[in-house]
Amino acid sequence: MKRLFVLACLIMFYVSSFSQDEVKVMQYNLLYYGTNTGWCNANNNNVEEKNAYIRTILEEVRPDIMTVCEFGADESLVESFLSSNLNINGVDTWKSTPIINMASSNIINCIFYDSDKLTMRRHSVAQTFIRDIDVYEMYFNTDELAQGDTIELVCVVGHLKAGGGNEDKFKRKVMIQSTMNYLEKYYKEKNVLIMGDFNFYNSEEPAYKLMTNNITYPNSYFIDPLGPSAVGDWNNNYQYKDYHTQSTSSENEGCASDGGLDSRFDFILMSESISTGRDGVRYVADSYEAFGNDGNHFNESINASSNSAVSQEVADALCYSSDHLPVILKLQIDAEVGNHKNINH
Repeated sequence: MKRLFVLACLIMFYVSSFSQDEVKVMQYNLLYYGTNTGWCNANNNNVEEKNAYIRTILEEVRPDIMTVCEFGADESLVESFLSSNLNINGVDTWKSTPIINMASSNIINCIFYDSDKLTMRRHSVAQTFIRDIDVYEMYFNTDELAQGDTIELVCVVGHLKAGGGNEDKFKRKVMIQSTMNYLEKYYKEKNVLIMGDFNFYNSEEPAYKLMTNNITYPNSYFIDPLGPSAVGDWNNNYQYKDYHTQSTSSENEGCASDGGLDSRFDFILMSESISTGRDGVRYVADSYEAFGNDGNHFNESINASSNSAVSQEVADALCYSSDHLPVILKLQIDAEVGNHKNINH
């Protein structure tokens, strides 16, 4: 009996000493944030108005990592985004990293992260055709850092060429092929997420097939967290209504795309390492979602009538902030991370 008691105590000690934590990752196309394109301008895409909607969304999502695309290529916009939307109400731990923009595009990708939980190690660019695809190499702030042990996460953020023509699809393939070659060279078998607005009309697109090809890229291929149920001809297809991310409005107001929700353009895909949890980071099953998509707004505005996924206030914010929905997922980390600060509106 005494041996059983000792064994039980040892098991309880082991379980209690093995700490885990969760972080939430969010990818969001911000629709020409801070950029005047002519058709998107200060009148129909005002930054201050967008910020108010973004704060409403962030208060609901409460991410630890936020990656974005269609962000104006201006360093001052990064700082103002931090001070207006993230480092508010007593929170001061959110950071970004300097812009690179080797492609000299008017819109870029950015990352915002809670520096209490993560540290940026390196920011590089995988390819520069049409727009940069950015690579953000980070590690989690855990107690194990004192012993030199790190749990790493790499976020690859891209905005692929838009359009449904064969030339557009070919350009998307070129962008992804260069990126996959880069990852296969420098980040094989690592904890990697690739995310962004990929403008894919179906899973037969050459770029999507390249990203998920475990033969061509055995050490760096990606897995769709939604699994087989979301893979197929998803564009304007009612069968895939739960996964659509664009467009949030059925109305044409000159800036945002219209027509209502009918496209799956926005993605977060994960490496095999994250899928298996082999290196301290594991995808939390069933945590992936197109935030605000309740499956009942196919070809409708996200705020039309009631929305069973979010409140009316949040649905309105999603409709007016951008023509894309954010996509989010959770990661389980095999350690305690930071001191659990977060956005606190």
